[in-house]
Amino acid sequence: MHEKCAGGSPKLCGSIIDPNRLENETDIERGGVLFAEGRNLPKPVIALLAFSLISGVFCVVIGSLVRVRFFSPLTQFDATYDLNYNISFYLPPYSREAIKLVFNVIFVKPCVSVFNRVHGSATKWQVACENDLQTERFPRDDPRYCPNTRLEFSSNPRFLVSSDSILGPTGLPANVVMSVCLAITYAASQMVLLEMEDIGEELGKSVPNTVLSHFALHVLGGVILIQASISIWALLRTDIKTWNQTPFATAYILSQEMGRIRKTPGRCMQSLYHRFRDSQGVVKPENIQVSAWDTHPIFRILMMRIWVMIGIGFYWGILMFSVVESGSPGTFRRKGWLPIAEPANSTSSTGTNVFTLGWNGVAPSFGLLWGIAVIVGFQGGIITTAMTCAQTILDLVCDQRLWREIYDVNGSDPKPHMFKKFVVCWHSYLIHLADPFFHWGFGLAVGISADKGLQILPVPIFWVSVAGVAGAIYMTCYLKMKIKTSLPATFGHLQTMVDLIDEWHEKMYWGDKSIGYQQGHAGTSGSPYCVVKIMESKTYGGQDCAVCHRSL
Repeated sequence: MHEKCAGGSPKLCGSIIDPNRLENETDIERGGVLFAEGRNLPKPVIALLAFSLISGVFCVVIGSLVRVRFFSPLTQFDATYDLNYNISFYLPPYSREAIKLVFNVIFVKPCVSVFNRVHGSATKWQVACENDLQTERFPRDDPRYCPNTRLEFSSNPRFLVSSDSILGPTGLPANVVMSVCLAITYAASQMVLLEMEDIGEELGKSVPNTVLSHFALHVLGGVILIQASISIWALLRTDIKTWNQTPFATAYILSQEMGRIRKTPGRCMQSLYHRFRDSQGVVKPENIQVSAWDTHPIFRILMMRIWVMIGIGFYWGILMFSVVESGSPGTFRRKGWLPIAEPANSTSSTGTNVFTLGWNGVAPSFGLLWGIAVIVGFQGGIITTAMTCAQTILDLVCDQRLWREIYDVNGSDPKPHMFKKFVVCWHSYLIHLADPFFHWGFGLAVGISADKGLQILPVPIFWVSVAGVAGAIYMTCYLKMKIKTSLPATFGHLQTMVDLIDEWHEKMYWGDKSIGYQQGHAGTSGSPYCVVKIMESKTYGGQDCAVCHRSL
């Protein structure tokens, strides 16, 4: 093995052959800057930010043109009502909902994604620069005193962690505004096309049953511009160290460049699970790692929140179903279980039950305002919260998949492309596809009729909740699956990664570096020939691991 190492000398490898030499010459010692690529703002992010700004302005302009009757109305309303709609047309119910879904996927989702990338990255690096005084490792009068960074995982859980800078773009108030605007974005997108009373056909022509709301366009454009402004503000005010998606880049910058994380001796074989349960440091390697569910509380907490949101959905659906079945005023009872309802005043027995809280005639602006407020309250509290928790879980799982490459024959990937996480963790595809579908499905459950008011449909609530149960069961089972590898699991936990990496290279390989010695030491190298597979007969780390202690 050593004959294939660089320079022909085994000393250039990470093996403990010369006790006086700790490690080979690393990329850092050669004067190079690791993970340099990816520190500039990516062009796709710039393009999507520009797209979001143009989209926000477009919605406001079109909404204003509709409001001032720039477009010739296809139908007229009674002048005594507040005219909120000037364009109306006929669309079959299924076509109307299909247009809303496509609008969510190709228009809303790109805007939301770029806000999540930019504002999430800014929050991550702002938190990384702040001290977590609860994790001080030495007394303040000790020269080694260095409080750890507040950033615990490489994938920062956006909306769940805020910067200490209250008035900044990544502080708690800004996070609250961003989360509320996110819910309003999906709610307003479902109100752009509103259902109107369909009274049949007149003179062989279909009567308009769909209206274009300038109110929804104004709100949608406004919240998109607010999110874009805060994201750009965060981009300008925050020193984002890198846009590289690999957790190795984050761990390297925090430990080697910023000095915010220090390597802990004797933990060269300790996973995230051991970090909170084993203080001895000596570990005998195992071929199977503990499941994510048992590794860290964050997985259980996030998963429990998802289950709570699903439970609330079922409770709400049962409550609304009971109200409709009781024959309360404003309710319409049907026998069908299709998610898309017939018009609220239809005499058809098909469709779904409907509970209406509304108005007579065309909706006034105040009615639309409280209607969207109700939708945002339910949608933000249930769907957006659940999807944010699910996305955070998937980000942590994807970081673990990227980390596992360090123990493969090809080594770690120093420059993953923007779709790499989808390749190594295909579950991310499901989450990103499910996000607009769940919000669209919620729009079927809670919507606004142009001339009837706010409508709550119990059956679509059940459909969305059942889909949520299927997804939550799969995610729970997946998190409880054990990982078949000898590589300690980290899930992007930065301190654990720093403890396991003793040499920094852009492309790294991990394995046993204590060939010929009874006490094992595991670490990293820039060459696959300088490490071997972990040996189950050895124990690794602990106080007897001299290499671990000299690496400080």
